[in-house]
Order: sequence, then C-alpha cells, then structure tokens
Amino acid sequence: MTQVCVILWWVLLFNLSTIIHRCECGKVALSHITLLLPYTSRYKDAPTQYKITSHGGLSNDCVSWTVEPKHGVLEIVPKRSHECPSNTYNEAIVKAISSPQNGRISATITALDPKSGSSAECEVFIDKVHELAVATSTRLIYLGKYESIEVHGFDDKGNKFTTLQGLPMIWTGIGAHLQRISFEEASLMLPEAVTESFSYEHTNNPLPVKGIETGQEDVRVAIDAQQSPAHRGCVGATASLFVVMQLQLVPRVLYASKCTHAQFDLVTSSLSSVDDEEELLRLHAATNVSLSSSSSAYRHQIKLPQEQYQLRLQALSASSSSARTPAMSVSQTALVRTSNVVENAKLLVEDKVTSHQSIENTADARVLVEDAHDIFAEVIKYKQFRRRPNVYFARHDQAQWHLTLDDEYFVRLTLRDVHGNFMCTRDLHVSELDHEHKNTRFLRNLQTWRQQYVCDHIEWNVQVIADDAHTDADDVVQVRVIDKRDNEFIIKALRMATFTLQFTAKGTACRQPLILASTKKQIVVTTPVRVRNTTTVDCTSSSSEDQQAQAQPQQRQSSAPPLLLIPYTAANHAHRAPLFFGGGSGRYRLEMNDSNVAYLSSTHDITKGQTEGGHTVHGHEVGRTQLFVIDYANPDNFDVVDVEVARIAVWRLQETIQKEIGMQSAIQVPLMIRDARNRRFSALDGVKEVVTTSSVHKRVSVEFVATSIAEMYQQYAAQKTLIGADDDDDDDQDAADAAEGVNAATATTTSSSSSSSSWDCSRCCDGVVIVHGLRVPHYHHHRGIAVVAADGVVIVHGLRAGYERFEIGFVDERRDLVRHAGMFVSVYEEIVPQHLAVAIAININEAYIMRWVHGPLPWPLDVSVGNATKFDEAFVSGLLVDVVSGDGVHEKNQQKKKFGIRYNGKTLEFVCYQPFHATLQLRVSNRKSDSLPLPVTSVADIEVFCFPPFQFNASKIEMGVGTRRAAAEFFPDWLKQDEAAAEFTVALQQQDQDDDNVVSIVSAQHLVAKRLGSCLIQAQFEHPTQRVYVHRPGFDHTLQIVVLFKDFAMQMASLWMMHGQAQMAHIEGVDGHRHILPFRHNFDDVDIVWKVEDPSVVRLMPVVAPPLINGRGERDGVVVADGKTDEQQQQQSPQQQHGMYARGLSIKMVAHSVGQSNVRAQITLRNAPTNIKSEFEIVKTVTVIPRVVDDCNALILKPNSTYALSARYNPDTSVVGVGNVYKMYIDQRQKFIHVNDRRQPPLLSVDKHAPIGHHVALTFLLQSEQRAKHAGATKTASTKQYPLTQASSLMISIVEGAGLHLVHAHTAYDNAVFSHTMDVGSSSSSSASASSLFWSSSKHKGSNVHSTASANKYRYTDNILCERQNISLKVAILDELARNLHVMDQIKVISNDTSVILPAKDIQIREESADSGGAMFATVHLHAAQPGFAVLTFREKDIDPSTPTLAEIYVYDDPKFLRSFVTIQVVSSAECRAMFGVEFAADDVWPMPHAHTAVLANGTAAVHVKRKSSSPAAASSSTQDLDYKNGRNWKAKTWSNAFSMVNSNNNNLVGLCMVVLLLLVIVCSWGRSCVDALFGSTQYQNHPSTPATFNPYAALQDSSIFQVQRNPSPFRRNI
Repeated sequence: MTQVCVILWWVLLFNLSTIIHRCECGKVALSHITLLLPYTSRYKDAPTQYKITSHGGLSNDCVSWTVEPKHGVLEIVPKRSHECPSNTYNEAIVKAISSPQNGRISATITALDPKSGSSAECEVFIDKVHELAVATSTRLIYLGKYESIEVHGFDDKGNKFTTLQGLPMIWTGIGAHLQRISFEEASLMLPEAVTESFSYEHTNNPLPVKGIETGQEDVRVAIDAQQSPAHRGCVGATASLFVVMQLQLVPRVLYASKCTHAQFDLVTSSLSSVDDEEELLRLHAATNVSLSSSSSAYRHQIKLPQEQYQLRLQALSASSSSARTPAMSVSQTALVRTSNVVENAKLLVEDKVTSHQSIENTADARVLVEDAHDIFAEVIKYKQFRRRPNVYFARHDQAQWHLTLDDEYFVRLTLRDVHGNFMCTRDLHVSELDHEHKNTRFLRNLQTWRQQYVCDHIEWNVQVIADDAHTDADDVVQVRVIDKRDNEFIIKALRMATFTLQFTAKGTACRQPLILASTKKQIVVTTPVRVRNTTTVDCTSSSSEDQQAQAQPQQRQSSAPPLLLIPYTAANHAHRAPLFFGGGSGRYRLEMNDSNVAYLSSTHDITKGQTEGGHTVHGHEVGRTQLFVIDYANPDNFDVVDVEVARIAVWRLQETIQKEIGMQSAIQVPLMIRDARNRRFSALDGVKEVVTTSSVHKRVSVEFVATSIAEMYQQYAAQKTLIGADDDDDDDQDAADAAEGVNAATATTTSSSSSSSSWDCSRCCDGVVIVHGLRVPHYHHHRGIAVVAADGVVIVHGLRAGYERFEIGFVDERRDLVRHAGMFVSVYEEIVPQHLAVAIAININEAYIMRWVHGPLPWPLDVSVGNATKFDEAFVSGLLVDVVSGDGVHEKNQQKKKFGIRYNGKTLEFVCYQPFHATLQLRVSNRKSDSLPLPVTSVADIEVFCFPPFQFNASKIEMGVGTRRAAAEFFPDWLKQDEAAAEFTVALQQQDQDDDNVVSIVSAQHLVAKRLGSCLIQAQFEHPTQRVYVHRPGFDHTLQIVVLFKDFAMQMASLWMMHGQAQMAHIEGVDGHRHILPFRHNFDDVDIVWKVEDPSVVRLMPVVAPPLINGRGERDGVVVADGKTDEQQQQQSPQQQHGMYARGLSIKMVAHSVGQSNVRAQITLRNAPTNIKSEFEIVKTVTVIPRVVDDCNALILKPNSTYALSARYNPDTSVVGVGNVYKMYIDQRQKFIHVNDRRQPPLLSVDKHAPIGHHVALTFLLQSEQRAKHAGATKTASTKQYPLTQASSLMISIVEGAGLHLVHAHTAYDNAVFSHTMDVGSSSSSSASASSLFWSSSKHKGSNVHSTASANKYRYTDNILCERQNISLKVAILDELARNLHVMDQIKVISNDTSVILPAKDIQIREESADSGGAMFATVHLHAAQPGFAVLTFREKDIDPSTPTLAEIYVYDDPKFLRSFVTIQVVSSAECRAMFGVEFAADDVWPMPHAHTAVLANGTAAVHVKRKSSSPAAASSSTQDLDYKNGRNWKAKTWSNAFSMVNSNNNNLVGLCMVVLLLLVIVCSWGRSCVDALFGSTQYQNHPSTPATFNPYAALQDSSIFQVQRNPSPFRRNI
C-alpha cells in the first residue's frame, strides 16, 4: 500500500510540474521593461526611434502590439523578422512623437499573445536630456591605435536615457594628439540602426579617433542646440585622454609545462624603423613624437633587464580572492621558472617613466602551468630539391605515418595540453617570418611552422619499437638530432616494415625530473609512388637523357621522367589517355602543373583523393607539362610524369589480315599511328573526329576505332591479376631479375635501371596482336604489366555483296588530307541453306537435294589498283565445298554410315541410311594465295532429322457418337519413343470438308465423333513452327473413322404415375457409361417411334400443339392426328385417336386411367454406315395408380428448400375502424419443418436432412387476443364481441425431384392473321366458338384450304409451330409420382438451331396461380424464326460436380442433373395458313400491343386480332410476366394484391408505381437482404446462394471445378 501511495505521489508531482512548465512556456517577455527616450525638435518627421522585441508565448515569439494612450505620445510600427501568425509581430519600432512642450510624459506598450492569452508591458517615458557624460572603454589610447568615444545622456533625476539616436553632437578639443577617422578606416562595428536612413556619422555618437601623438588631450561634447533646440541648456561633458606608446609581453598567453624555463620578450611599437637601443629609448621618452595618418608603427624588442621596466607575477586563483605568492618565479630578464605545481598567474610589466597618477602604462601576459597531455609530432620529407607540387596537403592521419624507404624525414615535437593548446611556444609575428625561415621554406608545410619554441630544460627521447621482437631497432630506422633543444629530429627507414616510434618529454628544471608526456606513432614504410610501366607511357622521349640515365642511374629521377603522349586533332575535349600508377599507401592525389596543355577529369577530388590506380588525362593544346601523382597519406611521396600533346605523323594499314568480309559483319585492320619521332601515342581517343573514309561502290562502310579508355582499364586490371606481381615488390627481387638477364633479353633502348628509380624503361611493352578481332596485349617481361597498345583499328563493315576498294585518311585542323591508306576487299553473304533444318525418311527412293545461296566470292587472280572490281569466271579461282558432321569429322571416316552425299560441282544429294538427329556443317571457302593469305570458310549448320516413315497403326476404327479419342493412340511407336520426334506434330484434317459434320478434330489432338457417318482423316508429319522442313515422301498417311450409336436409353421421371398426372420421356444415346444428349445435329439421323400398348391407361400428347387448341387437348375441327380432318379422324382406329403412337426425341405421357401399360420406343438409324447395328428397341412399364387423397392444402417440397406462406393465406386480418382482429399461431413442433413467423410474409423451411417420403402436418390458428383473455370467464354476450378462433392444416410432403415436365404451351396471338375476321376469346369460350370457325364450315364448300396433299404430313402428337409464332412454355419439376413440386430450380433452355427456334426473353420462375399457391413453374418464351426442325434441351443450369466432361457439353458420365428434350417442327407461313387457317406476321416487338390489318398472299383480307383476356387477373398476370427479368424470383401475393387494387385508368399512378418499383429493384440488387425483403427468398436453407438469375443466351458452366465452387443443387438424383 505504501508503494502505491508513493507512485501516486510521484505521478501527481509530474503532472503539476508539467502544468507549471506549460504555464511558464506560455508567458510573453519583452526586451525592455522601461524606456527613456529624448525629445526631438522634429518630432513629427524625425522623432527618436527605438526597437523592442518580444519573446516566448505560443505564437512563435509573436504578439499583437497596442499603446495607451493611443495618440499624441508614441507611435508603434510592428515588424516581423521571421514568420508569424496573422496579425502578430515579433518586433516594434517605438517612435517618440510627443511635442517637447508636453514636458515629461509616459505611455504604456502592451504585447498580447493571442494563443496563450499572456501579456507583457513596457513603460515608455519621454523627457529632456539634462546632462551628458563621455563613456569610453579606457582613457588610455595607444599610439597608432583606434578608439571609439561614446556619449550617454541623463535626465534631471540622473536616469540614463535608453538611446540618444537622432541627437547630433558637437565635439571640441580634438586635433593635437587625436585624429578623427571614418568608421570604415576604424573597422568599427556600429550598433544596429533602427531605420535604413539613419546614419551615425551625422550624430557623431559614437566618434572613432586614432592616436597620432603621445601626450594628453582634453575633449568636450555637447548637443547641437541649433538642430535640437528642445534640449537647449543641456550640460555638456568633458574627458581627458592620454596617448602613450604600447608595451606588449610576448607571448601574451603561455601554456607552460612543469619543471621548465620559459623566456618572454618585451616589445613595443615606435614611429621609426631604427633598432638602436639608445635611439629607441630617446624616442620612447619624448612626448612630442607624432605619427602621420598614413604611416604605421614599427615593432621593436626591448632588451632586459632595465630599471624603467619592472616585472612581477600575480597569482590568479578562482577559488580564493586573497592574493598569494605563486610557486613559479620570474626574473627581470623575463625568464619564468615553473615548478611541479599546476597554477595560473599573470605576468605584469610596468613602465615607471610614463605611468603617473592619472594613467598606468602596463602590459601583462598570462602564464598557465598545466600538465602536458601528449606530444604533437609532425613529420615532413627533408630537403627535396626536385620539382614539387604546387599545393601541399597535410597528413590526414596523425596516428599513423607513411614514410618511404631510404628517405630522410624531418620530425618536430611539441607538447600539447588536454585542450589541444601548444605548450612552450609562441606565435611568430608577420615581420619575423621571412627573417627566421627564409632558407627553410619547406617547413611551412608543418602545422607549427609559425610557432617558436621558448622553453628550456626539457629532455626529448625517441625510442624505436619493432613489431618483430627479434629485429634490431637500428636495422629498422635511424634517428639523428639536429636541434640544440632536442625537439627536432631526422629519421630514415632502412627496410620495408611497420614499427612504432615512442616520443617522451622529461622536465629537468625541478629537483626531481618529471616525465611530462609520451606519444607513440605507428610508422608504415612504403615504396615510393611510381607511374606504372604500361604501354600508355613511353620512355624513349629523350635519347640523350636516356643515355645519361644509363650511365648514372641515380640521376634518372630528375632527368628523364616517363612520358604520356596524347595525340592532338584540333577537336575539343576529345584527347584523352589513361595513366596508371601505384606504390605508397594506395590512395592518391593528382595535380596538373599546366592545365592549359592538359587537365584532369572532373571525377577527381584533390581533397579526397582516389583509391583507383589509374586516371584519365585530357589534352587541350599542343605542348608539354607535368603531372604529379601524390600519396594521399604521405604528401612528400610523389612521382611526376611528363604529359605531351603532339601531332600525328605516321598513318599505315597492315596487309597480312583477312580480306573477305561477311554481309552485316566486319573485319579489323590494324592502323599504325605515330608522331613525328615514331613514338606510339598513349591513347587514340579523339582521332575518330578527324578520320575520313571512302569506297568505290559503297559496298563497305569504314569505321576507325581504337581501344577505349574503359577497355584499357579492364585490360590493366586483367593483366595485373594474370601476372600476379606488382611494381611495389622488393627492389632486391628486381636486381635479381636483372642479374639473371631477363631484362637484358627484352630491353631495346636501355640496359638497366636503378633499384631506387621510379621508372624502369626495360619494362616497356611492344605492340599488340590481333586475334579474332580482339586486341590482345603482348609483353616480354613476366613482371611488366602491358595494357593494349595504343594503335588504332579500322573496322570494315560489309554492306552489299561484291568487290570493293576502300581508303581511310586523316585531316589536320585545316581539314586538309595529310595522310591516307587503302586496301582491296570482297564482301560476301554468309552461306544460307535452303532449309536450316530438315526431316527425311530413311530408305526412300527420292534423295533430298541440299541447296544453298550466297557464300564467299571467288577471289580474283589480280587485285592491283589498276584492275576493275568486276571479274569474269576466267579470272577467278574455284571454290571448295564440303559437308562434315558437327564435330568436324567426315562421314566417310565413320565405320557405319548414317547418311551419304554426292556432289557434282553444282548440286548436292543427301540420303539417310539410319535414324539419327544431328547438326551437319556445310563449308564453302576460297583457296589460299599471295593476295589472300587468310581465306575465310563460310560454315552453315543444317539440323537433320532422319526418321522411319509415318503410318497409322490401323487403317480403320469405329467411334460412338459423342465420344472422343486421342489421335496419338493410332500413331506409330517410333513417334512416341524417339526423343527427337517430340518437337514434331502430326497435322490431322478431313479429306472432305463435309466430313467435319461427322468427325471433328479438336485442338489438333483429339477426334470427336459428332454424328452418324464415315470419313477419312489425313495425317501429315510436320513441325509446329515450320522450323524444320519435312521432306514429304514417307510422311503422309490416311485413317478411316466410322461413327455410330452403340446403344440408347429411355429416361423418364417416374414409372409410377398418379391418375391425371403427366410426365415427359426422352431418348438418350449410351456409349458404355457415357450419356449422349442432343446437341447441334447429332440426333438428326435418329428416327424414334413411340408406342403405348394400352392407350386407355397412358395416352401420348403433344408438348406444343398447333395453333388454336381447345381446353380438351384437341384441335378445333381442323387438322388432327396424321394431318386428317374431323371426318378422316373418325375413320381412324381408337388407338390412333387417343395418342397411341408418336414420333420424336421425346413424348408427353398422360395418366388416363388406373392400370399398367408398356411404353415402347423403336429407334432406327437413318443413313447408317454399313455393317453396324441400325435398329434398337427399348421398353418400360408405366403403372398408373389412383389418386386416393385430395391434394388440397398440400405442399410438395424438397429437402433444404424454402416456401413463402403468403401464397397459402392472406396475412392481412385488419378491419377498417377495428384494427387487427386476429393473431396467427403456428404449430412448430415438427422435426424437419421450420416456420419463420417473424418475417412477413412467414417463410417455411425444410431441413436438408429431411427424409424422402416423409409427410408433415402443419397447423395454423387464427385467434383473437381479446377473446383469449376472457376464455375462462362465464359466457356472456360480451364475449361475442370478438371473432371465433379459426384453424387450418397444411400437409407437407418431402420428395426429391425426379424429372422435368413441359406443360401449358400458350400461343401469343398478338401478331396472328386469320383467313376471316374473327375474335379470339378466352379458353373458356373456345369450345363455344369452335363450331363457328371458318375452316370447319368451308370444308363443305370445296375449299382447298385443307387439301389432302398433306393429309399424312402431321400426326396428332407432333410438336408444330408456325413461322414467326411466339409461344410460352412452362417447365415443372416432377417427383417419383409425376406430381408437380411447389419449388423450382434454375432451368436452362438450349436450342440446337437458334436460326429455327430462338429462346426469347428470359426464363421466369413463378407459381402457376398467385391465388392458390400452386406448383412452381419456369416459363420460357420461344420464337419460331424460320421453317425447320429444332431440338430444345431443358435442364438444370448446374451440373453435378462428380460428373466429369470431355470438353463436349453433350457427353456426360452418368449425368445427375434433371433434363428433358422436345423436338419441334416449324412450318412455313403459307403451309400454316393452308393447314391451320392462320399465319403470324413479322413484328420486331413481341407481343404486339395493337391490332392492325394486313393483306395475305392470296389477296384475302386479314385482321390482326388482339386476343382478349378472360379476366382482369389474366391481364395482370400478363403484365406481371414482363416484370420478371433475369429470373429475379417470384413476387409475393401481397404485391399482386396491391397492384390489383390500382385503378387501371389511373395511368399516372401506375407509372409512378413502376418507377418506384424499378428504383427499388436497382437499389436492392446491390444487396442480398433487400432483395429477400421485397421478393422473398429462394435460397436453400443450408446452402445460401444468389437469386435465380439466368440468361438463356449464356454458355453453360459444365466444368466440374466450377461446380464445386458454386452451389450445387441438393435435389439431383439418378434419372
């Protein structure tokens, strides 16, 4: 508990401190709290001004300024010196605008921070100046020095004015000893002016003066009353100033070490340069010494001791204010002796002659005795008399020194304290520099070159510590003392090593010597920096100097530096050459002596140096200069190379090269380029700018190229790695190599080189060797690094075939041709075979002729300059032709020949003997001659495939309709086994184009049997990309395929039918386990005859009857079964009259009476191939059972389905004026049935696990809540005020869908045209009007409308449509008793020929009757486009995921989805008019909304009749059909009731309702919940899915993978 309290206490303190800190940070402060400003007479246009600033706050130091009073006293001008918020400023100019007549007056300035709300005030007073006072930093002015005299003002109360700016001053008494000077001459920094127009020179405050004569000067100052009458009467000020000669102790500050002696010097300045002591004292004692304004004082040293000057020490202690005696001492000779005590003292000297009561002429210096922290050591190469770089960069690493071998270095040691101050030294005056160091200018490169050593009694010691304990220090380095004070040394490294130098300083002025400091330096001994002996430099620039260098190698370093030779071509920024160097520490600085001749690349930063051992030098103009390569770690280690820019003098082509040029290729001709002294240039960059080329016939293009700078760097790195040695190797090894004679064997201009020389001429490299167009360096010495020789190359490109002569020249800066060279060449195209790859069958009679084009041109016998470039066959030599294998071995040398060739000089025959795959070479070349030393062989690779002949394994195969087989099954075995044949394909095609209807070739790999017939498939062995030419003999063959039906199956929903029910039966092809469904025209050759053995039990009916069929399913007195009239129909047998026979792919069966009957299907194949089965028969027994139970209040549902109960009851029980009189109660105790009564309308759901054949009774109770409250009361009249309870039961049967049924084919007569004017009523009046139809009466008048020409054309069960007829067909799902289900799945309809029958509009899923809540149907609209036959497939949209397909949508392995088919014949309009007395006019809009009159072909008048609806509900239903777009489910009954109440005449209201409905459909289509709320749910209970949206024109999704990802129907079963 105590710990918790402590924690809470600390948190509280932290919060309080944070709040206090925020409050403090938000406060505003001003630069001044009070101001005292003087009046001015010109207070209106030139008032006194002063600037104040604000700080703090939360607005970036900015505030808003106000003054009180606002007028007549002060004026504020706000300003900003940085960014401020709006209406805020951080500065303000205060102007005193009060009139002097107002006397003393005040005002208050307020600064407010708008964010924090804090403010600050400044009180400003304006008054008259009462008196003045002269305020100077000192009353003592030194001769020749500058001083600033400033004046302050006070009021009558003694308060000091803040400023006197703007008040002019008058000075008197200045002239004898002082001189006024300008602010620029005095270099005086003035106070900041308030305004830009203000000038201190006009006010004379402050006043800069200069002492020009020793003595006393009395000055007076007063305010100019004429310009400022307001301050008249102000008391002026006086001051006495003394001008004396200045004394100075040198050094002014001395950092002294313990136990040492330090010598001070006393200096002064005089007006004369005389250095005589007596004359100096005389000048110093005189009081009338003057100094002109243009002269300067001279510096002199005063010899001590003298009685006039007294020296003493004064201790300085920060801890005690009392004076004490310092431990150090000083003599009158200015020698300070320190002890072993750290102290701080002041050394004072006083001039007893010039000092008196008013002034004191003294000088002082500080002496700080401190512990030495370390020794600052500096090193520099001693006495270098050769040419040095212009700039010296100090060593960047003080902890490590890089020294060159066998060179002497100067070392200076200086003590340094912990703060980095140099001890025991003083700075040399400017006048002392040249006098002290005129002969040792190299020491100026030291950091302490201006320091003079002033201490004594310090013993310096240098110790060498070798890294190897067994190495003697004397063998590593030599140390020699060259200064009497022992702080300067000379060291010299004797061998390549790394060692350490330890410097120690010991103070010996104390009784016990004291070690002052010790410092170590690591020494790295390196080789001298040297320019690499590459081919980019030349050592033969001066033969006389070279000979001198051979005689005296030790003088080579200064007499003959290496040469970097750059060609001059007068092209700007194009002359470049690389320079390679090494040695030293590995980091280098470069410095060019004369940048007008040559300059360095911009990539080199001299302050940072570079680690690369090479650099590119740019030439500028003809001349010679020097380039210094300096070690970055050792500025005294450098080498120099001469850089010369010279003109080109030698220009020559090499002849012993290849002279045959391939088309679009090139050859390289070496071009020797030298200067006037036959010296090779370091690089040829820039020569390309001045090269000119030409050719006679423009068959070649000539290009000059040289080794680029980048290539030189790459080859330098490669050769350096290849050799594995560096120029930094031990010099003893160099001497050993020279003794062995290696250098002597390769030297051309020199014989030896000094071991200490930075250049070795014996390592100069020769030219280059051209190998396959690449310039490869050639060198003789194994340790010399050779870079590509700087010779140019001419690249000759072949453009057009033929003979050519080219020339290349060089022009000078005047563009005059001064050098040129030429050569004869031939240009040829590379040999190109006719076929780069060829496939040949073995052992065939026809040999393959190997042809080619192009190749080398025959070389002329004479190529002199005078001959032409065109030659006849007599003047050229013959060509050599040969064919070898890919490895260069002739086939004739093989033991077992794979192929054979025969060449007769013009053609080459090729024959395969064995199967193989190889690449052969065809070679064509010229003969070698004197003018063609290197003939070219043109080689072409030909890929050859030798295979056995291609033949099918069988000449004839059989395939079932709808099946497919891989074509590779019938290919020969070698095609599968030979790896070389894997990249070849077999192209399949029908020998006859009509055979594509029988067998189609899919993806060039599979054979698909489409319909009955036989066809020939031709195979061609070929390459898919045509890369390989196939020699056709032996690679073609033919296969015969016979397509047939192997078997058939009869499919129907149920073998048990309830009386009065109907169902569909259809025929499918069977090929093993695969089912073949109708698709396109695969069933066109299948003739099916249906027969019912007992038509009194089961009767066959058409699905789509011809126009005008009555409610009894019979035609109205016109053509009936077999195209006969009513009279002819009476003559037929009862079996024919009652639908005993039928033809087509499917039939419609009606359960006419209770009993059993066999349904027989006789199948005959028309135009079947020979020797196959062409007749089949299928028989199934159908049993009709009686309907025992009435299906009223019964629902037939599937598992995992939902049903909206709004179709079974009216949920609206409200009465106007009374309200809702009932509340419904539902018995939900059933196991597999659930009712969601919270949803309106209530939704009934069937569980997905509900058993098939299970029946459930659901009870609904409508009970008044008020009556339920009085249920236990005594029966009174009051209880009759409430309605009595109602009850009803609903029987639910759970079944599985077994098949699809097609019912209720309804014809739209909006575009119908009849032969006579008539009115078509509803179905209820059709029977009444049948007797009055015109064709029934016209038959007695001899009308030929029903001629017997087509009496046997149609049957009773045929499905007939007229051209341009539109019908709507309903699709239902049946259970195993052929009952219609009350739920509907998504249905797809496909026409095998949409040009005959087109499924129009969309499929609508809805109830048959909105009032009764009957079965659910899917309605599809069909449009008969033109005469012909079409098969319509009705099926569930989804496919069972377990059913794999073979890429053909009509072939399935044991399909599980529900399906049905119907074959419909569309007759022409003329035949329809002749047979049925009606035709349908063409109309783009279906159905037509209005009737109109038309004229038929026979001239009779016809009337389009708009069929009348039988009831308003029918019209409402027709309108409602148009609202169901894309299968967006069915509407609830409440919606249909609501629409039925709308007045049909109120068009505005109907239009408004339709707009609202459309808006709701669009908005709600975005989300699932809104759609369910408006239209009800159609998703299965455990498988949520989207509404039944369906496009009849979309392709089917039959992929098994696709179906797994979707929502498969849970109601599929085997059919």
